[in-house]
Amino acid sequence: FDTSLSKKWASENTVTKITIKSTTQKRRYTVVNRVLDEDDEEEFFLREGSRNWLYQFTNLILDVSSSDDSKKLGLGIYHTSRIDLSRNSTFHEYGPGILYEFQSNRVGLKSSVRYLVRNYTKLSPGAGNDRPLRYNYLRANLELDYTVSGNSEMYWRANAINRMSNNP
Repeated sequence: FDTSLSKKWASENTVTKITIKSTTQKRRYTVVNRVLDEDDEEEFFLREGSRNWLYQFTNLILDVSSSDDSKKLGLGIYHTSRIDLSRNSTFHEYGPGILYEFQSNRVGLKSSVRYLVRNYTKLSPGAGNDRPLRYNYLRANLELDYTVSGNSEMYWRANAINRMSNNP
């Protein structure tokens, strides 16, 4: 289920748009894990499990584009909630992000950075630490496209994720 509301303003050189978008998804699937046998440390067995999750994504994004769409700057606030309907791995994730895009006849560049905090409601890091588990993510993406000729394109894509936690 998707809902999106936008408002756009145009001036001589720029187009400004603010968007709030909300998406709800239900995910249910079966997983199979390979688990080490506790009695015989050289043997493994398969354990089947299931996931029954409800996701809620909400984003507030401000885009400022050049009137010819060659450049775009986006600032956003992002929120994700995962409600675990069968186990205890519910979390809420939120944080700011920035996006920059450039497009010419031959070159396209897209880069983004997000800093997200993920708080689990019931999971704890363990080892005597009973605070709820928390991750801090720094996610960076870079995409570069280059048109060599009419039908040929080269591209380079890079993603970097740094995850830190309160796990001792």
